[in-house]
Parts: sequence; structure tokens; C-alpha cells
Amino acid sequence: MERARFAGFKANEFKEGCEEFARGHVAVLQKYKITNITTNNLQWFTHPGMFVISAKNTDGQVIGGIRLQSIYQGYKLPVQTAISYLDPQIDEIIEAYPKYKTAEICALWNSPDYAKQGVSKLLFHAAIALCPIIGIESLVTICAEYTVKMVENVGFKTIRSIGDNGLFSYPTPEYQARVLVLDDVLGMPDCEPEIRGHMMTLREHNFDTELTKPTGYNFIITYEYRELPREDRLFKMG
Repeated sequence: MERARFAGFKANEFKEGCEEFARGHVAVLQKYKITNITTNNLQWFTHPGMFVISAKNTDGQVIGGIRLQSIYQGYKLPVQTAISYLDPQIDEIIEAYPKYKTAEICALWNSPDYAKQGVSKLLFHAAIALCPIIGIESLVTICAEYTVKMVENVGFKTIRSIGDNGLFSYPTPEYQARVLVLDDVLGMPDCEPEIRGHMMTLREHNFDTELTKPTGYNFIITYEYRELPREDRLFKMG
């Protein structure tokens, strides 16, 4: 059975982890000839409200990752940068959410070597499980049509007022995407029971545990905070 380690850290406290994440993400984007993703830059390394989860295999190779970028004074979310040209109301929608307590899930990727093994889903679930621990209460994300079921299964809802009943072209014309929100990250009332149970287990153990075959996938995963002193395990804003 495959083993993996999902390590969470605050971006501006662990540059090496950010660099490893970025190299893997860029390689995957280049493989699919996608170069205009708005999260594909290095400015997030020093963002004071950026949180990262990276996945490594037993050989220490980064095989996937995901980021949580909180609404932070002076910074736009990637979703705003990505689609404000299409629909300026995205800024009003985001600004209605409380700063520091709302974040965007972005930059989800996994190595092609681990395609269809559930790494992306497990990273997505881990990011949502982590939210209460770092003070996040609501989420927004851009979702491609081929991953919408994964997002909706957790309870995200499409913002229908954007694009054509919620759909728009992104990041290239051949892809359809949508913006979705999850207003209650703590309770997750519309989340599928099995997934909700997995995430609640991570929260109960303060993201410091090992799970075997979470939600049915063939992995043993160690979840942990990385590069933070034991006495300061909780992420801090600023």
C-alpha cells in the first residue's frame, strides 16, 4: 500500500517548501501546455495569508499540492485576477466576505504518475479540514467542469450570476470553469457523510494523525504541520 505525507505550512515561513511545490506545479502545467494560470507565479511565497499543503511519496518527491489564500488587506484573490475582465462583479462578491476568515482554494495539482489515484481529492479534503485550525470559515474556488463533482460533493455551490449561468472559459477557450463558494466550512452541512467523517477526523486530531485508505483510496497518509515548532503548531496570520 502506498504511503504519502501531507504536510501543511505557512508559505512565508518555509521558502524551500514553496520552491518544491512551485517546481512540481509548473512541470504539470507545462505538460498540458497551460501557461496563463494566475496562481502560477512566485509572489505567493511571501504572502502573509497563504497556507500550503504539499504531498510527498516515500522517496521524498513532491507528488501534489494545494494552496489556501486568505482574503488579506492589499491582496486580490487569484479568482479576482483571473475573471475580473469577464465579470467585474467578482470583486464585489469577494469584498462582501470577511477578511482573514475567507480563503480561496487554488493551485491544486498532482503528478501525472499519480493520476486517478485520488491524490487531488485527498488534498482538496485536507485543505478544507485544515480551515478551522487556521481560522478560515468560508471558501471560494475556481473549478473546471471535469472536477466539479469533487467540489460539489463537499457542499460548494456555483455562483450562477457569473458568466453564462455560472460557466465561463478558463484558463483557455477549450476549458469551461465556474466559481463556487462554501459558506460554512465549519459545519459543512451539504458534504457527503463519508467525506465529512474523514475531514472531521483530521480536525479532531488537529491535523496530526495517520489515516489508512481515507475515503477508499489505496493510501496510508500521515497528516502533519511542517517546519513549525511543536509549541506553535497553530498557524498565525501576519
